[in-house]
Amino acid sequence: MIFVIDDDSPVRDSLRVLLEIAGHAVEDFPSAETFLASSVFTERDCLIVADIHLAGMSGIQLLEKLRGDGNPIPVILITGRLAAAITTRAEAAGALAILQKPVDTALILKLVENAARA
Repeated sequence: MIFVIDDDSPVRDSLRVLLEIAGHAVEDFPSAETFLASSVFTERDCLIVADIHLAGMSGIQLLEKLRGDGNPIPVILITGRLAAAITTRAEAAGALAILQKPVDTALILKLVENAARA
């Protein structure tokens, strides 16, 4: 299962469609809190946070919470404003990747495939 989080529904829908066309099962959420409250996820799944600057819990905070809880789910973070501090924090928390918008869809699919094989 591939989980997608973004508070912008057109972006969330676009990612879901892209991943479903590529043959993945997808579940999407409008917030980190909704994801945490409703998901059962494993290390074999993959999470894409399509905007790390979410309202409420940010994508980085979500990643840090997952790691603090001992959950190794692969996490791909996407941002429109990539800064060294964000990259450092994401890498320290164990993000699979941190990408800057606009993102190459082929790269997202490759990262998801790699996560599924890991």
